[in-house]
Amino acid sequence: MEARGERTARSAKERLSGVELLKILAMLIIITSHIVQTISTGNGYIEQNFDVLDLNAASSNIQYLALSVMRMGGGSIIFFVCSAWFLLDSKQVKADKVFRMLTEVWFASVAILIIVYAVRDGSIAPKLIKRSLFPTFYNNNWYVTCYILFYLMHTQLNKVIYSLSQPALLKSTLLLAFLYIFVNYIDAEHFFTTSLTLWVAIYFCVAYIKLYMPRVTASRKAGAAFVLVGYGGHCAIIALTNYLGLHIPSLSSKVLHWSSLCSPFLILAAIGLCIIAVSLKFKSRAVNTISGLSLLIYIIHENPLMGTYVRPYIIGIIYEKVGYTHVALWVLALAAVIFLCTAAVSMLYKVCLQKFVYKISDKIYSLLRGIYGKIEPFLLRIK
Repeated sequence: MEARGERTARSAKERLSGVELLKILAMLIIITSHIVQTISTGNGYIEQNFDVLDLNAASSNIQYLALSVMRMGGGSIIFFVCSAWFLLDSKQVKADKVFRMLTEVWFASVAILIIVYAVRDGSIAPKLIKRSLFPTFYNNNWYVTCYILFYLMHTQLNKVIYSLSQPALLKSTLLLAFLYIFVNYIDAEHFFTTSLTLWVAIYFCVAYIKLYMPRVTASRKAGAAFVLVGYGGHCAIIALTNYLGLHIPSLSSKVLHWSSLCSPFLILAAIGLCIIAVSLKFKSRAVNTISGLSLLIYIIHENPLMGTYVRPYIIGIIYEKVGYTHVALWVLALAAVIFLCTAAVSMLYKVCLQKFVYKISDKIYSLLRGIYGKIEPFLLRIK
């Protein structure tokens, strides 16, 4: 889900495949999480032919416990940490690239709407049609909307970060981490937290580590330790909550309490994975090409219509054939299949339609920029 503007912040020579490979892994984690979300929450638009699992409930079934862990694997956190690592070196915002992203998101959303509308003979909830026509406005893919907002402000954050002394940056980092990571991990929605404020806190953490902890960032062992402690802690706290929930009634429905984007364990693991990935000095055209499809894979597989109608239908077919006996295994298998299918569709779009979409996007952007250029002098004269 890396913005086109971000890629221009790095030259092609700098696109080492270690980070791109990590993004592929992150996308698989995200798809797995979304499948588990469908199994455990359902939706109110269609009648589902599979049992919805309450993963909040403590269970002695190891498969369900595994799903509880997979419900929040930290894939989006990995993506953001990788982006943050390189955005710290960026000195400009490419507005035309942002507009291309917005256009691509809209095109994919409308194309899926047309296809699903035709397949279902128009049987689509009006609310979902409206959301499909304005995907960014309605925050259909939260990561994309949040990333665009963050990307537009990242150069100003960089000015603040680089203007601070090491002690001042450390204090700022600790304060932001305490308010928006640790406090909200324990009990969510405090201090007016949003995904954007959380990202600012993570960005400062990444900045301090990258700028002032060179021995850590140069050590794969340190990265591996971060990953081990991070994912180990994430699994352990969910398993412990599940165990206590089997014996303490008040905790019996709290298993997913720790499945949070604010998880310091998942953030630590993501930073560790990024440190390892940056240290891998290899290049692979295949890996870079697949990683370059990340945005498209994300907006296709997690399109509201796909999540509402298509994914539950597929899960229902699998459930009718094999049930939940080996649910953790077939969830992973389904994630791999969805990844491959959406990657193939994304590649087809990139080869056949992307240049056309970009051409239209650039023309609209130039038109809007020209209109603003005529308005700006008038606005500047207002006193």
